[in-house]
Amino acid sequence: PMVRDLKRMFQPDPGPSLSGSEIDVIQALASRSRGCGMTELTMLVAADAGNLTRTIAQLVAKDCVRRLADRAVARKRVFELSPHGRQVAIRQS
Repeated sequence: PMVRDLKRMFQPDPGPSLSGSEIDVIQALASRSRGCGMTELTMLVAADAGNLTRTIAQLVAKDCVRRLADRAVARKRVFELSPHGRQVAIRQS
């Protein structure tokens, strides 16, 4: 048990378990210097808006993505990787 505990202490954090669609979104957002809106994101990951909305919500809950108000249009949302999401993107590449 002590050896197992020591291994856990020194192994890197694997991060949250991610689905294929979550990885696709993280990679798409990582390829952008700034966040992007839902329309652009649906085209980048070739997903429908309903599925993408669920995927974004899951990534927000896992602290990988941030949902921000667009500066130009208050109702519009922009999505970007959180600092944790950027670390996950680096591990995935």
